[in-house]
Amino acid sequence: MLYGVTHILFYIIFVLLKQTKTHKPMKKELRKTFEKFISLPEMKIKFTDKATERIEIKNANEAASLFYSIENMEDNMEHHEMFYAAYMNQSGKVMGVMKIAEGGIDSTAVDTRIIMQGGLLLNASSIILCHNHPSRNTRPSTDDLDMTKRLKSAAEILKMRVLDHIIISKDNYTSMAEEGVF
Repeated sequence: MLYGVTHILFYIIFVLLKQTKTHKPMKKELRKTFEKFISLPEMKIKFTDKATERIEIKNANEAASLFYSIENMEDNMEHHEMFYAAYMNQSGKVMGVMKIAEGGIDSTAVDTRIIMQGGLLLNASSIILCHNHPSRNTRPSTDDLDMTKRLKSAAEILKMRVLDHIIISKDNYTSMAEEGVF
């Protein structure tokens, strides 16, 4: 189970309030004040708790299937770009999938640090990147190629490997690894 910093702080305040003989209205007011002033952004990573339930990715088709199965991906596939990363252990089993960014019709801003942060938090050995093209043209653009090179370099510094970057549309996908871009 994942607890964010905010949840942990709420628990600490709750325990402290429970130990004091403070009136209930005051406890409610303290909680409201705490919620108002302590609002920390949290990183969310979707993962399975049991290693036995982890999906093994052996090829681009299996990776594309994983990304197609993401909730809301199909509904928004032709509306705007979305960028995801799947993080794998040394056995090629998926430890987590994280939404990195949502953008506009023909681009999305991808922060290298956010992608690498997910890999570090999960102790990932490798990463598979994926984003959609609402236009249904899954050929990588020059920006896609440049970004992939930048992300590969960043991952190598951290002893992780970018195995593939898959561009998907409603009808098909293109694997940069299969296209020889890697």
